Amino acid sequence: MKTMKPLIVPFFVVAASVLLLVGCRTVHTAASTAPVRWEYKTVTREDMRNKGFERLPDDVLNKLGDEGWLLVLKDEAGRYFFKRPK
Repeated sequence: MKTMKPLIVPFFVVAASVLLLVGCRTVHTAASTAPVRWEYKTVTREDMRNKGFERLPDDVLNKLGDEGWLLVLKDEAGRYFFKRPK
């Protein structure tokens, strides 16, 4: 029982230090996080037909993805809605 006491105190000191550091980091990060601002792009059927497409081919979607665009919605009218962080 005498050997347990010397181990318990350092354990609690380390545990309390870790919790304190994690708590400080969390508060600091949450306070300094700015909201994400978005940029939007709409591709219509007319846009696709003017380029000779009936639908957006995979290579066009991949190119838009490489540029940071995220497909959010394709509606019943055949419009594609994209967004990306500004």
